[in-house]
Amino acid sequence: MKRIKNTGMLLNLMLLTTLCLPMQVNAEAYCALRDPVEAIRFLYPHANSHRSIVRAIDSEVREKIMEELSFSLHFNELGKHTLYTIFKGGETIGFVHVRSELAPWGLMEVAWALSPDLALDNFMFQRCRSAICAPDTISEILSLLGGKSLDEIKAYLIDGGEALTSSIAQQVKIENKAFVASLIRSALKTIAVTGIAWKE
Repeated sequence: MKRIKNTGMLLNLMLLTTLCLPMQVNAEAYCALRDPVEAIRFLYPHANSHRSIVRAIDSEVREKIMEELSFSLHFNELGKHTLYTIFKGGETIGFVHVRSELAPWGLMEVAWALSPDLALDNFMFQRCRSAICAPDTISEILSLLGGKSLDEIKAYLIDGGEALTSSIAQQVKIENKAFVASLIRSALKTIAVTGIAWKE
């Protein structure tokens, strides 16, 4: 009788653990800046204040992104996300938005800095488990994407966003092209989500 009772408790514990797993996976996707002051100082050295605005990224936003891009958000990327509006002397000089993206070695978190017209200004790796996420990589990716708009960056990918065009692949010195493609997808999703969810 005691064994049956313990088995029932074990099954309940396993069920609870299984139910918690999707919540933990989802928590990975709903990124915010871990240290907003330090990150914003890096991305916008001349800024003197910022404001965070939380929005729900839902299936409607996901559908609109699919219309904009050849790929969309994963369902685990839906939920509440934070956009940081960056100010200098009361004037908006940019936005910062953190996104999780699947890289060849696992999830990485990238903080993207966008200009008021949603061109790419800067970025930093908030979380990355590879030596490839180094200052030299940031410099090279910025030389490729810096100042570019959504439509300009879209032209760098083929095969539903999974690969670089041949001309971009030749231009990029980074050997891991799958990593570069994942970074570009992250940049595109960030620009698209910001423009749709925080339009006002």
